[in-house]
Parts: sequence; C-alpha cells; structure tokens
Amino acid sequence: MTIAEKIFHHVSESQLNEISLFLKPYLKAGSIIFLKGDLGAGKTAFTKSLAAILGANMPEVSSPTFNILQIYQCAAIELWHLDLYRIEELDEIRNLGLEDGFANSITVIEWPDIIEQRLKASNIIRIAIEFEDDELLRKIRIY
Repeated sequence: MTIAEKIFHHVSESQLNEISLFLKPYLKAGSIIFLKGDLGAGKTAFTKSLAAILGANMPEVSSPTFNILQIYQCAAIELWHLDLYRIEELDEIRNLGLEDGFANSITVIEWPDIIEQRLKASNIIRIAIEFEDDELLRKIRIY
C-alpha cells in the first residue's frame, strides 16, 4: 500500500500518537522510514510515539546517536531505530551489517542522507519534521 503525501500542521508532542496511528496501516516488515529534521525537531519523540503505537514494552525510547542502533520489541515486530548523524562514510554502515535486518523489521532512520541513495525500495516512507512559528509546534510532512 503506497502512502499519499500528507501534511500535518501545528503538531504538538502530545499529538504525535495521532500521526503514528495514521501511519500504522502502512507499516509492515521491511518498511523503512527516513526521518528528517533539524536537531531538536522531534525525530526521537516521533519514534517514541511510533514504538508505543506498535506495542513496544520498554521504559524509554532514546536517541541512538552514540550506539547508532536501538532495537525495540513491539507487539508483532521489531522496531529498529537508527541515528546516522555521526556516520561519515557508507562503509561504516556496511561494516555494521545493518541492512541485513531491514527486511524483518520496521526501521526508522534519523539523518538518512548517507544511506538514502542506496536504499531504493518501494517500502520507504519519508517524514520531514520542521519547526513552526511557535517553537513547541511542528509541521510534519509524510511523503
């Protein structure tokens, strides 16, 4: 099922579950979400919301900036959460063997630029999170 472009305006952190619920029917094993946004835009908050909607039973979702990958066991599938902010070369990703797990999980990739050209699957959903005039509100574009 292909997702049509959708834009949400004036989104607060407490409203992220609504967006995660909107996405849930489109997600299955092999789904990859490219999550883009400035530092502090809410990428990890979105991933936390998605994990909760997918039934993850964990104390807290945190940004995997330093360990690159966090894996959360959800009700029916694993959610892989990658942060590629510190990755400078594509070989660093290849050496970790991360792509092997993409087919069996739902994968959220923060800062996906380095891998975006390499992954050309039809199961990729792109999400851009931008600050709005009010620093507490966001514009979220799904495409």
